[in-house]
Amino acid sequence: GEVIQESFVATNMEFPQLEPVCNDPPILLAKDFLTPEDCQGLVDAIEASGLLKPSEVKGSYGEGADVAGADGSQLRTSSSLFLEDDRIQAIPEVKAIYDRFIAQLRELFPMTDRQWASIRCNTQVARYYPGEYFRPHWDAFPEDYLGKVGAQRMVTVLLYLNEVGVGGGTYFPQLDIRCLPEIGKALIFYPSDKSLESDLRTQHEAEDAVDEKWVTQIWLEFPTTSAAMAAVKLNTR
Repeated sequence: GEVIQESFVATNMEFPQLEPVCNDPPILLAKDFLTPEDCQGLVDAIEASGLLKPSEVKGSYGEGADVAGADGSQLRTSSSLFLEDDRIQAIPEVKAIYDRFIAQLRELFPMTDRQWASIRCNTQVARYYPGEYFRPHWDAFPEDYLGKVGAQRMVTVLLYLNEVGVGGGTYFPQLDIRCLPEIGKALIFYPSDKSLESDLRTQHEAEDAVDEKWVTQIWLEFPTTSAAMAAVKLNTR
């Protein structure tokens, strides 16, 4: 806990069912972050919305849905959408679940209303059909990209939305740590520290899905400067 408070975004270590998986770099697990009913409700509403589209990549590899990884193959093959999209927020069931989810985030990462308003919370729901994946990557933006987005990702929360019998684990190759999906469970790590430098040890991948997998990816982005953040509007479509 001390490493987190000193170098990373302040975290409530008394949060219910929060357990450390790794101390350095800090990786945490929280069971029952969201109820199974809310998880299923979110999946059903997103699937029915018809708004899922091929997942895109941003950062060091390029931008778009067909970006290639280091080996030349497609880096990411899932489908996704942002919950901040106004078309999604207009669905009452989704808005209610989203609000409960944000309340949990704010309990886990205590901030004043003003601090919370100064950051960007990007919440993406992704569906992985059998055989789909997201090859090893970093969530933090490289230094030469920060000016473009006006912020750095300092927190990642991966929330698993369904029970997955086989496959679809989240794997950290440099740490040899694997987290298997379990409905309502959240995996928390810190892509960058307070200096906004990327922690390269947090490289991770979504392993090939065998059973269909649904996950919510949340990035808390902190402004590099307030002017830079104000100049960048989140493209949710």
